[in-house]
Amino acid sequence: MKKLIALLLSLALGLQLAACGAAPASGGSAPASEPASAAADGTVQAEGMLWPVTPLPEKTKLTVSYLANSTAEAVTYLAQQKGWLEACNLEVEMVYFAGGPAQMEASTSWDVGTSGIGGMITGFSLNGEEDIWTRHPNFSECNRPRFGVPVLFPSCGNPDNGVHIFDGKAYPMETHGFADLCAWEVDSVGPDGVTLALESTPLTKFLYPFDFTLLLNYNLEGNKALVSLTVINEGNTDMPFSFGYHPYFTASKLENVEFDIKCATCSDNAKGEQPAAPEKITLTRKEGADNSVRLLTGVQFPMTLTDKGNGHKVTVDADETFENGVLWQQDAESFVCMEPWNGWANSVNEDGKHEVLEPDEAMTSEWSITIEKA
Repeated sequence: MKKLIALLLSLALGLQLAACGAAPASGGSAPASEPASAAADGTVQAEGMLWPVTPLPEKTKLTVSYLANSTAEAVTYLAQQKGWLEACNLEVEMVYFAGGPAQMEASTSWDVGTSGIGGMITGFSLNGEEDIWTRHPNFSECNRPRFGVPVLFPSCGNPDNGVHIFDGKAYPMETHGFADLCAWEVDSVGPDGVTLALESTPLTKFLYPFDFTLLLNYNLEGNKALVSLTVINEGNTDMPFSFGYHPYFTASKLENVEFDIKCATCSDNAKGEQPAAPEKITLTRKEGADNSVRLLTGVQFPMTLTDKGNGHKVTVDADETFENGVLWQQDAESFVCMEPWNGWANSVNEDGKHEVLEPDEAMTSEWSITIEKA
């Protein structure tokens, strides 16, 4: 509960601060607001806040960690200076670390941490037991975030020769696209959850020559995380793309994990004719390989995995825009990926195997993660 409170608070205050101007220069301070008084409905709205909030019933202490020399702490700092945290009945201590590994080594000493990676889920726990796996070095490096729940756009997997072909020209493309490498902005926070936005830039157009907006919404319903993605074509030409997600789920051991998945085909190679899926899908290590993969088409969602080691059951459900799935595990790491995909390796280059939006057209997809005791 503490982590959820802090996440929503930080994002909400980020929106409020966006309307109030930038953070103070080094050595300066933000003017404190007058103490907030409660309205008849129990909400408070301190000076400078754009909307009223319902304070917590009792004083709650949070320790929030940041990477040194990042700008992420500006939101918390200004909210603290303006008295907004106090109005919410929150007492926040900010702590700093030189890098991601040090931050994660001390993870028991803080309640909430920010890595600076934008647009993706980095934690989802059940009764205090974390079900989203994190890879420590990626908190401090600029590498692809191989942890959490990365967003895949405008493609899934690897295109042939590492390029997409648009109008006869080759454009280099990273594995799984670039959305998980970009900084997303907070678009809105409210009863329907948190919505983040990513817009095309000159840099994205060097890789993907289209104008777009992505709106990514996260919401919680008990032990279920709901995720929706709206893709908008902001340009004047048709826009081809695929999308998906790459959730890393904590696993005690690969041998302890069992899957319940119905699909049409199952293989360990995206190329060539795909063999029919067996009645029971398994993920086993291939001799000589450092990872294990199953590529699934014609998936009948939901997909579930049950870990008899930690006693957790994870369900990934998705709407009709998702037809494929991937299971992946890397040796010596305690995770299993169970991924909903709309696309396929190289599908953006192949006619009839990807989505196409006309100018000003939009498309919304939805999926969810449910965590429960097995």
